[in-house]
Parts: sequence; C-alpha cells; structure tokens
Amino acid sequence: MPDQPLPLFRVLIEEYNHQYPEKPYSDPETLEDAFQKYINVQGMDEESKEKERERINSDEVKKFYRWLHGGAAAQRSALCFSGGGIRSATFGLGVLQGLARKGLLAQFDFLSTVSGGGYLGSWLSAWVHRKGLEKVERRLKNEWPASPLKPEPDAISHLRTYSNYMSPKVGLLSADTWTLVAIFFRNLILNWLVLLPLILLVLMIPRICVWVVKHPVVTLRPWLFWLGAVIMGVIAIAYIYANRPSLADPKLRGYEEAPSTYPNERKTQGWFLWRCLLPLLILAVSITTFYSWPRDAADDGIKNGALSYFGNWLPGIIGQKFPPPFDVVFAFILFGVILHLGGWIFSLRYIKPDWREPLAAFFAGGLGGGLTWLIAYKIFPSPVSGSLHMAAYYVCFAAPLFIILLLLTVTVFIGVASRFTSDEDREWLARAGAWLIIASVAWTLISVLVIFGPSLLVYGIVLLISLPVGVASGMVTLVLGYGGKTQARSKEASGASDILLMIAAPIFAVFILICLSLGTSWLIAELSSDATSLKLWDVARPYSYDGLLNLIVNSHGDLLVYLFLAFLVIGLAASIFVNINKFSLHGAYRDRLIRAYLGASRIEEERKPNPFTGLDENDNLQMQQLRTQLFHDGNVRKTIQVEDSKLPDFTLLIEKLKRAGELKKGKQK
Repeated sequence: MPDQPLPLFRVLIEEYNHQYPEKPYSDPETLEDAFQKYINVQGMDEESKEKERERINSDEVKKFYRWLHGGAAAQRSALCFSGGGIRSATFGLGVLQGLARKGLLAQFDFLSTVSGGGYLGSWLSAWVHRKGLEKVERRLKNEWPASPLKPEPDAISHLRTYSNYMSPKVGLLSADTWTLVAIFFRNLILNWLVLLPLILLVLMIPRICVWVVKHPVVTLRPWLFWLGAVIMGVIAIAYIYANRPSLADPKLRGYEEAPSTYPNERKTQGWFLWRCLLPLLILAVSITTFYSWPRDAADDGIKNGALSYFGNWLPGIIGQKFPPPFDVVFAFILFGVILHLGGWIFSLRYIKPDWREPLAAFFAGGLGGGLTWLIAYKIFPSPVSGSLHMAAYYVCFAAPLFIILLLLTVTVFIGVASRFTSDEDREWLARAGAWLIIASVAWTLISVLVIFGPSLLVYGIVLLISLPVGVASGMVTLVLGYGGKTQARSKEASGASDILLMIAAPIFAVFILICLSLGTSWLIAELSSDATSLKLWDVARPYSYDGLLNLIVNSHGDLLVYLFLAFLVIGLAASIFVNINKFSLHGAYRDRLIRAYLGASRIEEERKPNPFTGLDENDNLQMQQLRTQLFHDGNVRKTIQVEDSKLPDFTLLIEKLKRAGELKKGKQK
C-alpha cells in the first residue's frame, strides 16, 4: 500500500460496518480496492484529484461523521474522575450513586479517568461490561435493599471490605501485612539478581584496567595496542566526517546531488553510540595502555617507551631521526594526523572529496597530538611507577583526558573548516561532543568510586559520617519519591522536596556504588590465596585506606578475569530466565487493585477466589474486551434496535464515491 495518510472516509466506513454488521457498505476486500482507487483517482490530473479528495473529505464525510456519532460534538458529554488515590475513588462513587438515582448515567458518551479516578473507572467499566448498564444503574440506585442486614449491593460492599486494598487486615500477626513484606523482599532479591551482577560487571572494568596498566603482558606486542587504537579512531572519525548534515543537502555544497551517500538509517543516536562513541572509548583505553606499558617495564627490552620507539622508527624510513624529546613529540603529532587523515580517507567511501578538508584534518590532528603530548608529559610523565596512587590516578583520568583532547581537536576542525560547514554541522558536532563529555565524566566518576571510594568510606571519621549520610539520603529518596505520589502538597513544599530529592538521590546512588565496590574488595580478599602479601591484615585497622588501595592495585589478574566472567554469566542467565516484569515492586499493588475493584464487578456467584489468597485471576479484563463507548451494552443495544427508516440514505454518497474512483460497488445485504 502506498505511503499515504489513511482517508477519514475509510475509517468511518469501517466504524459503520462494525456498528451495523447486518447492513455493511462493502466487504473488506472491496474497501481495499476502494482505497487503492482513492489513491489514484483514475482519469483525473493531479490538481483535479486533490480537489476531489478534499471535497469528499470536507463535505460528504462530515455528514456521514455527524450521523454516525449521533449529532454534533458539542452535544456530547463526558464523565470525568480526577486523581487523588482512594479518596478520589470514594468521592467518585458517591457521585455515581447520585447520577444513577437521577437516571443520568446513560446520557454520558465518554469516560475519562486519571490516577485514583482510574480505580473507580475500571470498576465501573468492568461492571457495565459484565452486567449491562441498566442493571448497574438499578443497583447503584439501591432503592430496595435485598436485606436490612445487607443494605448495600455486593459490588459496593466488596469495595468497602477492601477499602484498605493493600492489606485488608493490618496487624503484627496479620498474614496480609507479612505477605506484603514477603513480596517486597522476593521481588527485590529477584531484581537484584538481574541488576547487581551487571552493575558489578561495570565496576570491575576500572580494577582490570589498573591491573593491565600496572602489570604489562610481555607476551603481547605493544604496537598491537597502537594499531588497534588507530583502527578504532579511524572508524569513529570517519563516521563523524560522513554524517555531517550538510553533506546530505546538495544545496549547501553546490552539488547537483547530495555529496554523502551514507545510509539514513545509520544516522540515528543508537548508531552513533555503536559506530562512534564505543570505538572512541576503545581508542582511549588502548592508546593510554600503550603509552603506559613499556615506560614501566624496563625488563621487556624496550627502552624509553614505545612512543619514542615509533618516533624514531618511522622518521628513520625517510632518512631522518629526531633526538629526545622530539622523537616522542613527533610520535604524538604523527598519531593525531594519522587518526584524522585516516578517518577522512575512510569516509570517502560515502562522501565526495573536498580537498580543503584534508588540510583542516591535518592541522587539527597535529595540534591535537601536540597538546596530548604536553598533557601526558606534564601530568603523567611516568604513569605507573612510584606510589600506589599513580596507577590509580592514571586509570581514573588518562582516558577521559584523551577523549576531551579529541573533542578539542574536533572543535579546532570545526573552526578551521567553518567556511564550508553549516549551522546544522555545528549542531551535530555539538551533540556528538555532549556524548563524549558524558562518557568522560562517567568513566571518571565510576573509576574514582571504584578505586578510591572504599578507602574513603572506611578511613577514620569518613566512615562515621558517610554511613548515616548514605542511609539518610536513601530514606529521603524513598520517602520523598513515595510521598510525591500520594500527598497533596503546596507548590512551595513540593519545590523544596523536589530539590532535596534531586540532591539525596545521587548521594544515595554514590553510597550504593561505593558499598558494592567495597563488597567486591572483600570478595577478592577472601578469594585471594595470598591475602597476607596484600598487607591487608598486618595493619592496625583491617581494611585501612592503604590496605584497600593496595588490594585494588595488586590484585591477581586471573582472579579479576574470573570474577568478571562470573558476573557476566550470572547477569545474562538471570536476565534470560527471570522476567522482572512479573516481579516488579509494584506488582503487589497491581494485583490488589484488581482484587478490590475489578473483583467487585463480579462479586456474585461467578467469582471463585482462591481460598488461601483471596485472588481470582478471572477478575482482570483485557483492554480489548472493553468497547470504546462508556456504557457499552446499553448503547449498543439501542444502536442495534434502530429502525431501518432511521438509517440515512447514503446511495447518493456511494454514487459520488464511485464516480471519484474511490469505492467499488460492494456486496449489499
């Protein structure tokens, strides 16, 4: 079917056929043919087609619409129940009883509910669906109670019984109360089983990075990391070059055709994260590892570091040799130029070459490489030698700094190339820069929390302060998060609570992450075969500041890899076999609302609840079981009983539609 908007006339005819199944205009196949003819309107030029479609949709269809929906829209009415939890539902019930006593329920066309009003709306819709409007209205009137001992209808009596729908019987020895406690912990544990291994998996990455940086794997060639960094960088930068918005618009570049053939489906944010941000992260980790390894491994036969090695080797090909430190400076500059020029060349698969851009890429890459050398030699002259802190600092800040410097080079490119880039290009690159900043900040925060968080948490007074602060912030988060949904508050109180919640929530999240990292350190210490060599137990305070930092820096690589794989397997297995949608923390809330309100709509002899739990799975209704009108059975019954003489004569309309090429003569019954 052509990619065209669905005509209103077809929607109305489908609606008519649904309401009057005994007198359809046409069968579905005829409607499909009619729609195709409507799209084409054969025998007319484009202008005539558009005029005929507009006339049909504006004049004839409006008449059909007004008749089908029982008059002008202004004559319709809606019954609306506002939010406010159980109080709103209780108040709305009284309104319903008053309307029923006046015989007004059948006069409403629509039902609208929100929040607590939805409790009552679902109860009313289910009751009408199961019993019919006339019977529901008669029972809501309750003019003649069945018994003085039972003055209310069963449906309302059931609501009163479950007015405290979460726990009908409250008490220390109440099974209802302790059932909620059991459900809470069951759902919490199952959710943790899925989420915690994946969180711990992420928290293991900084530990592994510290070990990799601190303990060079001499069996690997350092240049493999350099080569991997170049490949990842070229892929990411090529994506940036090929996806600039101006390349998709030929007018912006003066071409007859768009200078970029990069597929549109690969220009989404998801593709950016996969094809650009992830390679950039791998680039940052690989190149910082390459920079640190040989400089701290004098016994592996590589003197003065791998960077000076490349700085001397590559110029030597053309008969030159730079003395230190210019050899390393040249290596940095060369690396930046290779990334940017390689990315531009790789992007030529999708874009037409503009020979001004390589000059800008060369300049930006060289400048970025020089700045990277300056930052590296001033901040990390010897990345992993010396104190325990140096390796930790390097892992926390080296890769993010490299990403920020890469963002700086892209900014320089935009400035140099501003004469042949558009505002859309600058907006696109600004958004890409935002993701680079997010990745840098996230890496730094997670690394600092994992590496230094446990040490700070147990260091003297910090332990005494952080524990109550963390617990208190968690309580504030829970109380305010729940209270914002249940209490009616003034704007001032709401604003202050929202600010407090914004502050407390991240503090609590930080506290939880530090505790998880501390627990991981404890697990590593327990599983390690030489905990004594880690100097954890021969200090005045077990788990001291230096002891925990020493544990992170000097953990066994094999053990870290095993834990990483264990967390990965547990997380994947739990996510596959545990359906957390069935164990959400609001599942108990949902089930008890169904028991209280939808169960009340069938409280008579057909309801057979479980004698132990009081729940009946047949209480719930699927949305498709409800018709679109408010009072379904009554309105439909009246509609079906409309006399033939009251149906409009649409013969003229059908003939007009036929002449327009819209409708084929259908099978009339």
